[in-house]
Amino acid sequence: MANPHPVDPQAAEPIPERDIVAMLVMIDYLIAEVSRIDLMSAQCLMLARKSLTETVGDALVKAH
Repeated sequence: MANPHPVDPQAAEPIPERDIVAMLVMIDYLIAEVSRIDLMSAQCLMLARKSLTETVGDALVKAH
């Protein structure tokens, strides 16, 4: 099924660095809390955090 609303990364507004840091802190908090209950879900959150940091890192390098 094709995406009816394709995302153009060139047209996207940049996200302020403080917002990115806030998202990473929230994910870290969720990892700490969820890991007490469900290790598989915590692992998924760790993968999401890794993906976010890699994507943000690539975007910041391209912006400069």
